[in-house]
Amino acid sequence: YLSVGQKLYSKDKKIEVIVTNKGRVSDGIEELSIHKMSAKYLGKTNNNGWDYFWVESDNGFIELDRLRYDYAAANS
Repeated sequence: YLSVGQKLYSKDKKIEVIVTNKGRVSDGIEELSIHKMSAKYLGKTNNNGWDYFWVESDNGFIELDRLRYDYAAANS
């Protein structure tokens, strides 16, 4: 569902991060959890990265949270 090197985006695609081999994301400056990275760009202490990040998939441009639920449904 997600691969190392895959890009995640903010909904408006102004922010782009890459999935790392540590299960985190990198913006080229820092490597953080999806939650801390989304918070960084929103100027918050923490944020729900599942709702903030979006991904290109076979089903189009979808919220990362939807991909998580699709994965859970396919693997339950």
